[in-house]
Formats: sequence, C-alpha cells, structure tokens
Amino acid sequence: MVIPCGGTHIKNTSEITESIFVGKKSGGKNKTKIYIKLID
Repeated sequence: MVIPCGGTHIKNTSEITESIFVGKKSGGKNKTKIYIKLID
C-alpha cells in the first residue's frame, strides 16, 4: 500500500525564506525526512 504524504513540496530549498528546523528522521534507504516550521 502506498500512502502519499500530502505535505508541501518545493523544487529547491531556496524557496524557503524563513524557517526553524524542528527535527529529522530516517525515511528509508537513502532518504531522510526533515521537519521544519515555516514563518510568515
């Protein structure tokens, strides 16, 4: 079963202007999930 994450995706990290790093965890082989809080 495949369940899409439903999160916001960007093409390049330069699109993020202000953020706070919240954490990270393994997303499987050769993948890392990062969690950030975006600031308006």
